[in-house]
Amino acid sequence: FIMAYSASKAALAAMTKNNAAELAPKGIRVNGVNMGWCLTENEDKLQRKNSGDDWAIKADAGVPIGRILRPEDVAATVGFLLSDASAMMTGSVLSLHPEYSDGMLSLVADEDEGR
Repeated sequence: FIMAYSASKAALAAMTKNNAAELAPKGIRVNGVNMGWCLTENEDKLQRKNSGDDWAIKADAGVPIGRILRPEDVAATVGFLLSDASAMMTGSVLSLHPEYSDGMLSLVADEDEGR
């Protein structure tokens, strides 16, 4: 599963950059959002079934920034990309991954164990 998932994420990033290069001369910007774990209705339903009703509290506690993504976080990022504030951005893939920073996995779980 993780190999196919990772390959598809990489393909989307490459496609974003390629389309941006092709379409920039026509004034069309292409950007993407690479989002991490998000508390959606469907995720909540699945996690409650598999991990119990308090899964979101535990998930939030395990993230250095204090919580996993919410749909409004993604919406705010997309709103920015659609606004004039991002007028000079094209070919960018914004990573919304509060569970890690710059590709580094969180050490929160290890800190809880005194490591």
